[in-house]
Amino acid sequence: MLETNVAKPIQLIATELTETDVTLEWNQSYIESFEVYTLNITINGNSVTPVPTDEKKAIFNFEQDLDPENIVEEFCFKVEATETLGYKSVSNIVCVSR
Repeated sequence: MLETNVAKPIQLIATELTETDVTLEWNQSYIESFEVYTLNITINGNSVTPVPTDEKKAIFNFEQDLDPENIVEEFCFKVEATETLGYKSVSNIVCVSR
């Protein structure tokens, strides 16, 4: 028998934006399962190393996480949830400009 889990869409939102940080929050996707998250980031259209987390919130610091001499126009974020059986769910994309 194939076991599955009920999923709902991940809603990713930027809850706070300052000169140096963006705070991102999202809901749990799989209703009856533990899940881990990967925060996928693109900077000016170029992907950077995904950031794993088990929290439903992330604070991305523009200056700490980047070369300060790099002029960046757009950051985009997407969250991927993986539940214990390996099923995956993906959020909407949120972009911010600096």
